[in-house]
Amino acid sequence: MHYSPTFLIYVGTTIILIANLFFLWIYSGVVRSKTKTSLNPEDAKLYGTHLHHEDPPEVARVLRAEKNAEITTYPFMFLEFLYVLVGGSWILALMLSLLFIVSRITHAFFYLKGMQPWRSISFSVSFFVLVVMAVSVLSYLF
Repeated sequence: MHYSPTFLIYVGTTIILIANLFFLWIYSGVVRSKTKTSLNPEDAKLYGTHLHHEDPPEVARVLRAEKNAEITTYPFMFLEFLYVLVGGSWILALMLSLLFIVSRITHAFFYLKGMQPWRSISFSVSFFVLVVMAVSVLSYLF
């Protein structure tokens, strides 16, 4: 079966972005296990950890990084899918996808390490890509 280059870019981008989300999700569990804490009584009992009513700061940081990744990744995946449907240019799709991937992976790294202003810069780049993708989709429709 033959697929358009734009669709293949979409598929590759989606796989990489989901892998980034999976990494953050798994890493939150790793960090939580290092703190030996649980939020649920049944987990504390099963794993022999200390019961807490809120996440330790190091766990909370990973969860915030994960939430931030979700907030930008899902809209990008949706907009890029629309871009494929409207027959957008594969060259622009490739450039925007690479820029978004790099900005999201570096954002996660900078968030986990607490590195400002780099975290804000990488977020701003990903937001800029979202805007360009939305405008591109709209430009094909009107």
